[in-house]
Amino acid sequence: MSRHVLLPRVVTVLAFVTLVGLPLAARAAEVAPPSGAAKPVNGGPAAQSGNARTATPAAAVPAAKTYVPRTPEERALADLDTETHQAVDALVVAMNGLQDGPDLRALQMKLVQTKVDFEVKSLRIKAQYARARGDIVSAGTAEDRIDAILHPKPAAPVASQRPVPSPDKSDAR
Repeated sequence: MSRHVLLPRVVTVLAFVTLVGLPLAARAAEVAPPSGAAKPVNGGPAAQSGNARTATPAAAVPAAKTYVPRTPEERALADLDTETHQAVDALVVAMNGLQDGPDLRALQMKLVQTKVDFEVKSLRIKAQYARARGDIVSAGTAEDRIDAILHPKPAAPVASQRPVPSPDKSDAR
């Protein structure tokens, strides 16, 4: 296969990992590990030195904790995250089995646009709540990032390898 055929698939995988994998990893890191009194498996000298394997009784392990947003800002961001995950999941299901072509590329572009929309919406929520609590600097930073996403500045032109000679008045003699 040539590289241009694989590129859309690479973009799809990277977009999926970025949209789904990173937020899930961040959410998993926020959830506290289950606490429970662990008892040593054996009561020998290894248990006294702290090197014993420990077993946690099933009754001592609480049910898996899920992250529950506490503030209105966290709830709004969590709702947006859930909505975006559902949209991404629907797009991924629609992309399954499609051959490389205009339909697949259209869905990939929609996936990218979903990510951009998510970023803009989350920044708007953050700016709104930052402004409400009086944090003008954070609100301004979020609004600047929104502006940069929606209105990207064109890249500077790349200098040519060979400079174009300009007419010099001293050579005109």
